[in-house]
Amino acid sequence: MEKKTANKTYVDAVTGATSGLGRLVVSRLLDFGDEVRSIIKAMPMDELTWAYIPAGTIPYISDLTQNESDNFGTMVSALKGVDRVFHIAGASYNSANTPEELKKKNVISTENLLNALVEANRERRKVRFIYASSVTVYNYKRTGEVLTEQSDPKPSSPYSQSKYIAERIIESFCKAHPEIEYTILRFGTLYGAEYAKPSFCKIFDMVKHGSMRYIGSGDNHLTFIHAEDAADTMCSSAGNQKAANQVFNITEGKPYTQKYLIDLVARYMGVSLSDKHINPIIAKLGAKTKGVNKDEMDFLLSDRIVSIDKAKSLLGFSPKRSMEKDGVKMIDVCKSA
Repeated sequence: MEKKTANKTYVDAVTGATSGLGRLVVSRLLDFGDEVRSIIKAMPMDELTWAYIPAGTIPYISDLTQNESDNFGTMVSALKGVDRVFHIAGASYNSANTPEELKKKNVISTENLLNALVEANRERRKVRFIYASSVTVYNYKRTGEVLTEQSDPKPSSPYSQSKYIAERIIESFCKAHPEIEYTILRFGTLYGAEYAKPSFCKIFDMVKHGSMRYIGSGDNHLTFIHAEDAADTMCSSAGNQKAANQVFNITEGKPYTQKYLIDLVARYMGVSLSDKHINPIIAKLGAKTKGVNKDEMDFLLSDRIVSIDKAKSLLGFSPKRSMEKDGVKMIDVCKSA
């Protein structure tokens, strides 16, 4: 984590502060003693929703897609005098959004945020823009490759396309406004207590009741990063000059196979699995009967080995959590749900 002098604090703006990753990032920034401003889509109408806004943050109500006419002015106010912007908000699922909605929530919102930052930063102070992107920009299947930041992105879904377009907008925008530096972090699939439900819980339940099958050979590689490690990296890279105007792959760095992970869950649960496989086409056809949506099926069928050598070299990145020790703890979260 970044070390700061006793009297040095930052002014930070965070989008997506009520998400699992957002709450973890905000809590770290507050622990550092920073002033943290949370840009929130809508005014919470109940105490339960307010509970998701980390205590100590200064909330600004603004829809980044600018569905309301006064949203831009609120964004500008939130961004005046900031040192760093942590852009985490956005849509994540193809199954829950139309392509147009993904464009608005991931692309247009990013462009609006950057425009508001330029308007707020008339004195052209140095600002860092840290963006939570996704390894899906490489495509879901890149069998036989080791993907580095130099690998050609081949986004194949509306979600992955929207994330890649947002990356390009950030790069172009910062080139035109060199006082704004960017750091783009391409995260693997997030896991941890905040991300157990619903997707991981569905898989655990299928393993428990003996309805889980290895899809295809089960040798495809799944890519993860623990949410705590993701939050640590967002915060530490924000103050690292080596991360300025750079793109990094941030994953656990281990090439877990689908079969290995299913077996890991079964062992933790004390369940015996028969070595049964199912054809991917049949699995896709039967997914709805198991309550598995398209995003979850795309994940189970994905095949990517992602190199984190650049992050290790420039950022000193070293994941502290693992699926073997920390991933299986999500099973207990699902049991208590």
